[in-house]
Amino acid sequence: MVGLQDEVERFNNLLLSLPHKYKIVIAGNHDLTFDLKYQENLVRNFPQTSDVNAAEIKKSLKNCIYLEDSEIIIEGYKIYGSPWSPTFFNWAFNLDKGPDIAAKWDLIPKDTEILITHGPPYGILDLCYDGVHGGCEDLLGKVLEIKPLIHLFGHIHETYGVMNNEYTTFINGSNCTLRYDPINDPLVFDLPIKK
Repeated sequence: MVGLQDEVERFNNLLLSLPHKYKIVIAGNHDLTFDLKYQENLVRNFPQTSDVNAAEIKKSLKNCIYLEDSEIIIEGYKIYGSPWSPTFFNWAFNLDKGPDIAAKWDLIPKDTEILITHGPPYGILDLCYDGVHGGCEDLLGKVLEIKPLIHLFGHIHETYGVMNNEYTTFINGSNCTLRYDPINDPLVFDLPIKK
């Protein structure tokens, strides 16, 4: 899957079938057609995407709230979503560690309560099969600074699960294994109703 129109429409229909009032979606490194900067590589690697328009593809997601370096307040909770992760081969929404990716994390509002990123912060549910931590140090610094209640992510398929520190519940919700077998159960959490 690279985010072709029919793939996005099927996903949009799946979202429609779900009973949840709010469905929040961010892109990730496999959502090649969503990344405007990736368009040249996309056509070279996937010629069938030559007529794909990233803005139009994103508009196809009508049954959810799509966040890309943006925020929304739902039921009183400020939620921020970002698709970026450190450079990893030749995928979409990748930026080099250091100033490039730190500039994206600097966009996260300090009062964010629920943070959704594609990849994890360094050292938190980010251990790869080869023993290397695949998370982002710059993201870790931002998360420790803003202390969201919840930080949701995926990307590192090998470290599905939940962990907590003093301030934040971290959820790696990767439902697929490293071989893309969708065997992990959805992770559900509750938040108190804000008055």
